[in-house]
Amino acid sequence: MERYITIDKYIDSKIRVFKYQTPHDIGIICTDTEVMQKITSECKNKFQSKFITYKTSEHLSGNNFLNLPGSHNLQNITAAYLTCKQVGLNDEQIISSIKTFKGLEHRLENVLELPEVKFINDSKATNADATEPALKTFTNIYWLAGGVPKEGGIEPLSLYFSKIKHAFFYGQARHEFAKTYSEAGFNNFTVLDTFKQAFETSAHSAFSNGKSTSTQNVVLLSPACASFDEFKNYEQRGKIFGDMAKSLKL
Repeated sequence: MERYITIDKYIDSKIRVFKYQTPHDIGIICTDTEVMQKITSECKNKFQSKFITYKTSEHLSGNNFLNLPGSHNLQNITAAYLTCKQVGLNDEQIISSIKTFKGLEHRLENVLELPEVKFINDSKATNADATEPALKTFTNIYWLAGGVPKEGGIEPLSLYFSKIKHAFFYGQARHEFAKTYSEAGFNNFTVLDTFKQAFETSAHSAFSNGKSTSTQNVVLLSPACASFDEFKNYEQRGKIFGDMAKSLKL
């Protein structure tokens, strides 16, 4: 809604995706939200193509797609599944192929997994909206957040603060993030100057806790920030995170 004056303007923009389809074409729309239900209704009223609608919970929920965690990924997987069904592929072909897809770099990428801790690179998450799926997906989170802050900071994520075992705030955003986190009623955080300090502290803390409690913790890089205070882009930030995880001496 930062880009549109009203929700109706947003809907008008999205339904253009289907504007030039013919009666022989197919539109596939997820109806998990009220907005998407309204988009579906508008499309069916205005356009001639065939529309297939779905709710994420209606398909594939019994399958375990380990490389693509989270409800947002399942929503996308379901769209791909329904697309493949339209061209004649069967469930076994589709599901086995999905399970071979490793996901994309810097988007909930599992870069290293040990019994005590796994390291998730979500460096592409450069604002709070992008970080939300990561906090929704995982538990036992040791959260790395920081860099150059975006408007709104991390306040929209306060609903998920209770899921975080410990937060590590670094870079330009560190004091702003710590203030927001503290004002939400949480004191399980550490403020550090640099990304390297935050990584090393979080990794050792997560590993030690995992070993003593026989719990697998998650060191999650989902910074909710731009990377330009220490890195040239989010890709470099994510690569360095992965390299540090793989070379870490625990």
